[in-house]
Amino acid sequence: MNFPISRKKFIKIGTAVFAGTLVSDFAIGSDSFFIHKARIIDDQLMKKLVIQNDLKVKSVFEEGQIKGENHQSSFRGLAVAVSSLSASLCNPASEYYKTKKVANGLGEALDIMLNAQYPDGTLDSGGNRQSPPDTAFVLEHLCVSAIVLKQAKGQDLKRVTDKFEKFITNAAVALVTGGVHTPNHRWVVCAALAQINSLSELPT
Repeated sequence: MNFPISRKKFIKIGTAVFAGTLVSDFAIGSDSFFIHKARIIDDQLMKKLVIQNDLKVKSVFEEGQIKGENHQSSFRGLAVAVSSLSASLCNPASEYYKTKKVANGLGEALDIMLNAQYPDGTLDSGGNRQSPPDTAFVLEHLCVSAIVLKQAKGQDLKRVTDKFEKFITNAAVALVTGGVHTPNHRWVVCAALAQINSLSELPT
């Protein structure tokens, strides 16, 4: 089942959900109809997001996206796949919730990136060798995934979270000491470092 959505509509829905969250959190004592309405919007959107993410996970396996030879020039696509796998693995509404297939897929994807990671923590991307900003683009997805998995907890996830921690810890040093190619790379490096900091502050 597909839910085609334009960029304009996505922004409108995102704004509505954000507003609904604020209403739910802060409109104590106000009209309960509006609070209920906001929660309905959240539920509907979440259902669509879970379905779409499960379809993405299905395509990851069917198209063999977790293969080392597919990521010799860039790891961003693999990082996107990792974020989709992590979301489905940790969401009770997903058909892939806590499945060994997804957990093993995550482990394989992280092994590919760990094997490609240089001792200084960087990855290659196309013609950019040992590139801190290109590594930061990958970390944008990996840090969010690691946060989701860490909050989900569970001993069966520890093997995967350990691999996340190893890759992210190695990469953090490269972002602090490495350079950038263009002005916008400053922002992606800063964003990745902020995510790493948030991850380190989560309870173990």
